Amino acid sequence: MLHFHPEHPNRLVYLIAPFTEKGFRLPQRFLAGSYGFHRIGQPDLIVQNSDYVITREMQFDKNWEWVSQEGDAPKISAGFEDRNELVRAHLRLMLKKSDADFSLWRGPADKGMWGMDFNYLKKYQPEFYSLADYKTQKRVLETTTGGVSGADLKIISDRWISKNEITIFPKLDLNSIDLEKPYRIHIPMDMYIKLGQRKRNLIDPKPSPEISPGDLVSEIFK
Repeated sequence: MLHFHPEHPNRLVYLIAPFTEKGFRLPQRFLAGSYGFHRIGQPDLIVQNSDYVITREMQFDKNWEWVSQEGDAPKISAGFEDRNELVRAHLRLMLKKSDADFSLWRGPADKGMWGMDFNYLKKYQPEFYSLADYKTQKRVLETTTGGVSGADLKIISDRWISKNEITIFPKLDLNSIDLEKPYRIHIPMDMYIKLGQRKRNLIDPKPSPEISPGDLVSEIFK
């Protein structure tokens, strides 16, 4: 429900009532982009369709005026209605920032340990979404690198990569993998939990550089 603020008649209050039916127990999902992480840094306005494809993201300044990003009119590259394109952009950048052999991300079939989608990446509409919209984003990605044996990499492939629960870059050719050789992988920090289901630790895990939205500009606005 939308209602004018009683003390500020030019502002609206947006009220969300929780649903009780199965599948609608998280009413905050109706607030665009509000999935529990860094909510204070979210854009003030997100325009998206029923498939969660985002058209606009805008931000107020301290005087309640829309922030204008002069000269930032370039539109996002075609294909970003599919967030797997954004996954691949992250994976390419992660390898550039580390000495890893492979970078990994949650795949399109991954629903997490509790049946929930933990891949926070969004989908964008290239006809409208611009660099100015993208610059409203603040979330920084924490990553880590660690080692796995070739044999363990094959287990990861059989268990998750082959089922599209994990996306890997570059493409994994199991015929070229030495089962005795150690390989370095670069992953988002939250993926450490998923890989922990193997009942074994990563070899020599180390923090890797954080990835900010600004780091990805050259990857997705070409």
